[in-house]
Amino acid sequence: MKRYYIFDFDGTLVNTFYDSVIAYNKALKQSGLPEYPYE
Repeated sequence: MKRYYIFDFDGTLVNTFYDSVIAYNKALKQSGLPEYPYE
């Protein structure tokens, strides 16, 4: 059985903008940098 993986980085299937911003903000906060406002 073959397995396939679908990557969607442009929001065509799922809008992942907020998930990405949350991950970036976590990394920025741990580095002592200001967070990105996304609201």
